[in-house]
Amino acid sequence: MIKVRDDGRKKIFGGVAVLTLSTLAVKITGLLYKIPLIKLVGIEGMAYLLAAYHIYALIFVLSTAGLPVATSVLVSKSLAKENRRETDKVFRVSLVLFSSVGAVFSALMFEFSDLISEMIKIPEASLCIKAVAPAVLFSTTGSAVRGYFQGFQNMKPTALSQLIESTCKLALGIFFVRLAIFYGATAEVSSAAAILGLTVGTLLSTLYLFAKYLFFKKKSEPSIESREPKTTKEIIKELLAVALPVTVGAVVINVTGIADTMIVPSRLIYGGFDSSSANVMYSAYGNVALPLFNMVPSFLSSVATVLTPAVAGAVCEKQFEKESELICSGVKSASFISIPSSLGLAVFGREIIKFIYASEESATISAPLLSVISPAIMFLSFITISNAVLQAENQASKPIISMGLGALVKIVSEYFLTAIPSVNIYGAAISTLLCYAVIAATNVYFVEKHTAGIKGVGGVFIRPLVAAAFATAAALVLRAFTGANVIIVIIADAVVYFAFAAKISAVTKDDMTLLPAGEKIYKIMNKAKLMR
Repeated sequence: MIKVRDDGRKKIFGGVAVLTLSTLAVKITGLLYKIPLIKLVGIEGMAYLLAAYHIYALIFVLSTAGLPVATSVLVSKSLAKENRRETDKVFRVSLVLFSSVGAVFSALMFEFSDLISEMIKIPEASLCIKAVAPAVLFSTTGSAVRGYFQGFQNMKPTALSQLIESTCKLALGIFFVRLAIFYGATAEVSSAAAILGLTVGTLLSTLYLFAKYLFFKKKSEPSIESREPKTTKEIIKELLAVALPVTVGAVVINVTGIADTMIVPSRLIYGGFDSSSANVMYSAYGNVALPLFNMVPSFLSSVATVLTPAVAGAVCEKQFEKESELICSGVKSASFISIPSSLGLAVFGREIIKFIYASEESATISAPLLSVISPAIMFLSFITISNAVLQAENQASKPIISMGLGALVKIVSEYFLTAIPSVNIYGAAISTLLCYAVIAATNVYFVEKHTAGIKGVGGVFIRPLVAAAFATAAALVLRAFTGANVIIVIIADAVVYFAFAAKISAVTKDDMTLLPAGEKIYKIMNKAKLMR
């Protein structure tokens, strides 16, 4: 019997915990970044900044979506073969490839900033685009190092580099914009100064990663194996074989967002609504419901980041039992996050929206939409895991097929449903739910066909679902009888969920001891008789 718990599950759960905490910190920092900037640069300056950031985010996804995953997979496989010479060569080739891609995109952004800003109808954003252009080079270069450490299943450098980047973006961005305002800069220059904080943050993050790499190499055994590593051409070919499908998949999903913009308002008008009503409904869906829905997937990505190199190593070693257990561990991690989040958003969506936006109108329109799409979070959790597994199995092209099918279902169903007056904007929410359901179902087929399978994983979903249902019911009772603030209700929901999940063994002693500080938490819960 393979002792996956000792060498595999510990890294899975521990890595997920580290990345989840860093993602949470990054999200909070991002929120803190926007609040003072609105006051400092004003609505006009924020328009320039956000336009440039959206261009940066799109190019960042295109240039880095699959490369860190590809590097981690190749590094993990060479480690499984105990060929450290090949591990080192994979890193060197990845670094050159990443840097080259980043340099090209950065140069294009800088050189054509005027043209890009004209195309998006915000010519004043040109200076912001120039200011953020170098960040693409720094980010892609840093991604090579992140992929290298992820191949060793060491997630701390990734987590710390994310924290450095977001913290510097906040502190330096505000410092630079205050400096610009002090010298009487225009809104255009002030917004460019603000986004320069992001650029410097990515530079400092990358410098930290290289320092960490040099320290790691100094402590490591020298590469003295006599075996020849793969050629540079072979490594590039394998990197692209994983990276390109992942990038295409990211583009396919982005296309569905563009489809929303092109389809929803026009089909609502076709269904009999005036343009003002159509825009209000579309805004309630796209600007309120979807951003809250998308909060959870950003945490689920940490599971995929940890899982991919771990499964790749097991596949290379032909340890299929270990592979299957790792997949189950990944699904368990994702379901533990996604199931209570899905129920919580469905039930408390109205209160959450009112708390964030302080708007009864936004809550009235958006909350039912959020309730419709929130079950898709559970589909998305499995999609995240199955995509990672297929990438590790050299089946990275398969998620493109499933995501293409899902996108097709979304576009077709959205086109017809939103034009039905009685369905209206709910057609957009229903089409999103159908999209993720189709992708998840198709991925089940691919995983069963091309991997060691996910046998026995059904129970992994049932217990967290029972615990989440119990905790949500308890939170509803608390809300009804005390009228407590929604934040207090959500905290109570989370505490009850975790305690009840431990009580019914949805989370076990073994799981707890795999987490950072898990043994201490287990001892406390054991004394409280919440966990055996």
